[in-house]
Amino acid sequence: LDEVRDGQFEFGLRAGRRPLYATYALARPARFASEHPIELAGLGLRLQVRGSASFEQAHRSDMPRLFFLCALAANLLLTTLLILHARGRQRAEVLAARLRQELQGVGMVARGTHNAVCLTDADARLSWANDSFGNLVAQRPTDLPGQLLQELLRQAEPAETLGGLQWSLAQGHVFAGELRLPRAEGDAHWVNLDLQPLHDAGKLSGFALILTDVSRLKRVEGELQRHAQRLQNILEGTAVGTWEW
Repeated sequence: LDEVRDGQFEFGLRAGRRPLYATYALARPARFASEHPIELAGLGLRLQVRGSASFEQAHRSDMPRLFFLCALAANLLLTTLLILHARGRQRAEVLAARLRQELQGVGMVARGTHNAVCLTDADARLSWANDSFGNLVAQRPTDLPGQLLQELLRQAEPAETLGGLQWSLAQGHVFAGELRLPRAEGDAHWVNLDLQPLHDAGKLSGFALILTDVSRLKRVEGELQRHAQRLQNILEGTAVGTWEW
């Protein structure tokens, strides 16, 4: 047996549990071993063939162990990712439900408020408006989407405020001021204007515009101014001495 002579394999004979002969230390465990029953001179023996220590050392490979460890690590990583994904999805669903509820509340307020509210895209084209805004510009809210905000307010006064609004729309800036909107029946509306730019991922996505009717306040201010002017005219016209205590 050339392999035995070269030290690649070892063999031994056993009669039952009793060893008869062995070319290796009986206590040494073997990685590669095989037993075969043989009959010799009427005796039932077992021939054991096993790799030598040098043979097993030459054919030792950590690839199966490495593959198992890599597969285990990949499995753990996949499990961790699945857990994180599930938790992230759960948090996203909770956040989405909360945002949906908040948006519903904001939508109810925007639709039911007496203030005129509208939303536009980045080019100042209306995407949504409530009934109050439609009443203010004398149009149905369903006809407003797609129209330019500047065109709807082109007859507003004063020109300085309207110019500031147009500049803020072009630059994407916040703007506040007062506008006078003419009406067909002759009684103009004064509104307090509040323009807020909207951003998505740092990029301008549109504008939110809130118009508050301050016509009554303007009428009161006008009455006070006229009353003060009348008092001043009386004082100047009568040429009487006056003082303030």
